[in-house]
This record gives sequence, structure tokens and C-alpha cells, in this order.
Amino acid sequence: MVNKVWVYKNVDTNKSKELMSKYGLSEICASVLQNRLNIVGGNVDNMFKRVIYNLHNPYLLNDMDKAVLRIKTAINKNEKITIIGDYDADGITSTSILYMFLKDCNANVNYSLPSRFNGGYGMNTKMLDKISAAGTKLIITVDNGISSHNEIAYAKKIGVDVIVTDHHECPDVLPECEAVINPKRKDSTYPFSELAGVGVTFKLICALTDSTLENMIKKYILITAIGTIGDIVPICDENRAIVIMGLKMIPYNKNEGLKFLFNIMDKKEIEISDISFGLVPKLNAAGRLEDASVCVKMLTTTNPEESIKIASHLCNLNIKRQETERKIVEEAFLSIEKNSLYKDDVIVVYGDNWHIGVIGIVASRVCDKYFKPSVVLTPDNGIVKGSGRSVENFDIFKSFLDCSDLLIKFGGHSLAAGLEIMPDKIDDFRNRINSYAKNVTTKNTFTKKINIDYVISGKDVNIENFKSIKVLEPYGIGNPRPVFALLNAKVIKKQQITDGKHLKLLLQADDN
Repeated sequence: MVNKVWVYKNVDTNKSKELMSKYGLSEICASVLQNRLNIVGGNVDNMFKRVIYNLHNPYLLNDMDKAVLRIKTAINKNEKITIIGDYDADGITSTSILYMFLKDCNANVNYSLPSRFNGGYGMNTKMLDKISAAGTKLIITVDNGISSHNEIAYAKKIGVDVIVTDHHECPDVLPECEAVINPKRKDSTYPFSELAGVGVTFKLICALTDSTLENMIKKYILITAIGTIGDIVPICDENRAIVIMGLKMIPYNKNEGLKFLFNIMDKKEIEISDISFGLVPKLNAAGRLEDASVCVKMLTTTNPEESIKIASHLCNLNIKRQETERKIVEEAFLSIEKNSLYKDDVIVVYGDNWHIGVIGIVASRVCDKYFKPSVVLTPDNGIVKGSGRSVENFDIFKSFLDCSDLLIKFGGHSLAAGLEIMPDKIDDFRNRINSYAKNVTTKNTFTKKINIDYVISGKDVNIENFKSIKVLEPYGIGNPRPVFALLNAKVIKKQQITDGKHLKLLLQADDN
């Protein structure tokens, strides 16, 4: 049983009144907003001006000038450029917009996405040898590369320059290459650190272009928004601007594969949740079960029939992914209960023959059920690969860092990370990570907080207040849907809907 607690957010009445007076907001909207000023970079004026003005100057990113100079030199000299992406939605969309842009610049460009089943995340020497043999002189990484010191050194040795664009946590020492563009650099001069990989890539092509920002938005912002939503970064500040503009571009989308995927949603207005749960899993399914490069093909091809065919294939792959995931989740829960792993602060569960393409999703399911950091492990070609997911107050990346001497390699974020380990080190890893957790957690770390934005009365439940809070949209990580508390209400009627997955209530409030 997960412990839960309601946490009431403090409402600064004076600040709420100020927002109500200045912007004409309702009391409920102002009360929620005064706790969420981060969604617009702390400046509420940004909510009421053209969203395009909320995009920051790309040249504020460290090394942007170096990257632009090297890429333009490669284009002018007709040097072969290879984009190295990743196999998730962020890496797919990053690769796609950079490839399309460079193609429009008449660059000699191609792309290479790694495979979960052969080499894993990021660059490897086998990939670099193949790229070099094909004549590549410049590599541009998207959504990866920040920790690839050895691979970048090897690339330099075989005569290939590297530009890194990434958004993952930076090591203390950056890789030595032509440029490192990452808003999380410790010496960063960029005003926003939470861009997705595709957001960083979008800033790069905006710096490279001679076209207007409006034209870049028309061409690339929808795909950029999809990748931003898919990578579960905070939907605030610049990410909020990207997503708002991207959603508005859906009716003008010309990619037939995306049209197909939007149409099967059968909705008049597409929201973040529709992309998160309806579109992104289909893009990710290719990298989880087969080859993510097919998604780049769908997004970049000029052949409409081919794009639709790929989109249909992605739908079928996603169904297969769901079936595979369901089976492994059941096995993981059974193992956790049988071996009492739920008693540990960090759940580490191992299974033979689990599909490495879905263990990240399984880790999320385990984390959600027990509200504890969870690592799911399975063997692959003589080693063991793992995927971890965590709760808000436990940095799983730092926990992996503490166990780094036991690991072959690892990487990721505070809430999601991956690792590779030898089979005989699993027990040591489970003991070490739980020992680490004992030192950095408290009794409240694994208590799920339900944040209450505002306490309402029955009279507050009306269509006018519902409409008034729409200014807070779009909702997502960093700006979740507001949660309201209606205290002392009586349940008059309850009904299970959606095959028992949801509960519909008819309530009577004290003031009604």
C-alpha cells in the first residue's frame, strides 16, 4: 500500500489579487498561477504576448558560434555529415528536423541511429568505423554524446570531427570536440536549462538559417513539440512556447504519416496527453522492437504513400509492444511479491528473457505501483542491461553514480536512467544502491504527495471558472492539471466507467 498525503499549496492572497487586477483573472486562476510563475519563466506578461517572443536567442547557448562555423564549412566544402541520433521520440524528432534542414541547405548529409539490440545508446567504435569508411568528415550528435569521451576521442583519431548537441546531465569534464551545445553545462550562459534534445537541435538550425524565425516555426515546430512532449521535460518557459506553437500547427501539417496518426485519434483538438499517450508510444515502439530509423523515414520522406505505410506499421508495432509489456509487467510484479522486494527502498528486479525494448516501461509501472525507485534488469549478449525510474525526491542518476564501480556504463536523468552490468555484480548492486538510499532518504521520501492547488466550494464548480483556468494550458510535467479540493462533500452516487478504470461520482457540497 502506497502512503499518500494531501499537501495544500500556500496561497498568497495579496499576490493573487495583484494578478486578478493586472490581468483580469478569476480568483481561482490567479490563486493557482501565483504558485506556478515558473511556467512562463517568472514573467506573467509572457502569457499574454505572442508566444514566439518567448523563444531565447540560440547564440546564448555555449559553443553555438563554433558549431555554426564548422557546419557551414562542411556544407561549403561538400564534406559528408552524419547525424547520430537516438532511438526514442526525442532522438527521432531531433534527427528528423536536422536532416531535413541540412538537406534543404544542399548538404551532403545522412543519419545513423543506434540499436537497443546492437551497440546500445549513443556512439560506439563499430558505428564510427562504418561512418568513417563511408567518407564522413563531421558527426553531429543529437540527444546524445555528452558522456561519449572515449568514442569522441576515437573519432578524432580516425579523422572525424564531432559536434555534440545534447540535453542530458553533463559530466564534470566535457568531451573534447568541435563544440558542445548543452543547456545543462555548468558554465551555461543560456537562460533555460530544461530543453529536450529536439529543443536544442531546433536552436541549432535556427542559428544556422538565413530564413526568418516564423518560417522555421512553420517548418519544424510541430515535430519539435512532439519530441519535447515525448521526452517528458517540464512544459514551462521555452518548452511551453514550443508546445503551444506546435499544437497550433497540427491543422497545417503536411506529413501524411503524421496526418494518419492524428486522424486515428479522432479528436477535434489534439492535446498534450493525446501526443503523450497516443502518438509518442507508436514512435517509440519502432526503437523498442525493431529499428527507429523507420520513424525518421516517415517524418522526412516526400513520398506520401510511404509515410502512411510506415505510420500504419508503427500502429501494429505498438500493439505488439503493449502485449509484450503486459506479460513482463505481470512477471515482474510476481517476482517482487514472491521475493518481498517491495520491502527494499530501491526495488531491483531481474528476469530472464525479458525484452530489453520494454524494460523502461516496466520500470515505470513498478515505480508507479510501489512508489519507490525501481530498476528492471534482463540479460543481453553476456551482460545485463537495466532501466531505472524514480520518484520525485530520489535522484536515480546519482544513485547509479554511487554504484559506478560496479557498472559497465550508465547514464540518464534524476528520474530515469539506464545501466549495463555484469551478471555476477547484480547482488552487489542491489545491496549498494539500497545502502545509498538509506543514507539519502527519509520516511517521507516514499510518501506520495497529492498537491492541492486550491480549496473550492460547491459554488465554484461552474463553467465560467472552468473556462477561466484555460489560460494555464498546456498542462504537462512542471505544469500539471490543477487539483482542487472540495471538502466535506457527500457522495450521492458512484459509477465505474471505462471497464472499471475510472470512477464517476455525483457529489453534494455543504454550500449547495
